[in-house]
Amino acid sequence: MLGFDRVHSAQTQVRLIGERMVRLVTIPLYALLKIVAYSDRRDARDPAGVLHCLLFYEEDSDRLYGVEHDGALIDFDLAAAYLLGVDGRPLIDAPLAQVIKPILAELSDPESSLGFQTIHEYRGGSFSDRWRLHTARLFRAYEDGLRI
Repeated sequence: MLGFDRVHSAQTQVRLIGERMVRLVTIPLYALLKIVAYSDRRDARDPAGVLHCLLFYEEDSDRLYGVEHDGALIDFDLAAAYLLGVDGRPLIDAPLAQVIKPILAELSDPESSLGFQTIHEYRGGSFSDRWRLHTARLFRAYEDGLRI
């Protein structure tokens, strides 16, 4: 699977209760792999998983304050999504960008059917225009952070 070769280099270790260490994929790589998975199986659960990351990445971090893109401040509500892209940028190569770019473009369009499906999946069937617009803006901020 495209991007899977980065799992070893983009992992982290977490200590469980006691001395046991577990290796985990980082959230930036997880998000990229979920988009690649969507390109293969077309399941709305994949972009819905990415949406969750866009909403809560670095949730309690000071990094969320004063985030800039091309010299302009990013809205605080979009900072987590943008930073997830920034942190995922080193993991992107040309073949990966080619696969994920059209999917992100679709998710960044507030009128796309994929955006509707993603919100429906993430919100358990609940949907609103506010969520539709906010979700598109989150995916656009993520795309900006990735610089693809």
